[in-house]
Amino acid sequence: MDGQPKEINRLLVLVYQSIGRLEEHMLRKDSGFDLSISEIHFLETVGDDSERYPLGKTVSELAQALDITLPSVTLAANKLIRKGFLVKEKSARDGRVAHINLTREGQKIYRLHRLFHLKMVSGVMEGMTKEELGVLMSGLRKLNDFLMIKVTQT
Repeated sequence: MDGQPKEINRLLVLVYQSIGRLEEHMLRKDSGFDLSISEIHFLETVGDDSERYPLGKTVSELAQALDITLPSVTLAANKLIRKGFLVKEKSARDGRVAHINLTREGQKIYRLHRLFHLKMVSGVMEGMTKEELGVLMSGLRKLNDFLMIKVTQT
């Protein structure tokens, strides 16, 4: 690669890495908890759509949302339960089903993570013209469309 493709590749890698490092640093600094990006995103998935899942999400629902196997969800959930960020409760209707929810500490991490993203987006947009924002949005949509096609092909 040379020229623009090389620079685009370098910038994509740097942006991806920087967002991850910033997320981890911010959450460690603001919460005092030592969580990996994977754990933070797992908690985010548990907390998302809480109106739609008032009892919490099942292992199957989490596996589907995260696109990982049931054993991987169980392993990750059990680790976060031991750390005090999640709780697992048996369903009152079907004892074979368990719902996973955020604890108070898990909710704190969830809110801090949401706040990080709001601040990041505001910071990126700050000082941009309407035209620059339009170009950024167009480029990000095209990037996302490309990636989604590649993901579905795997």
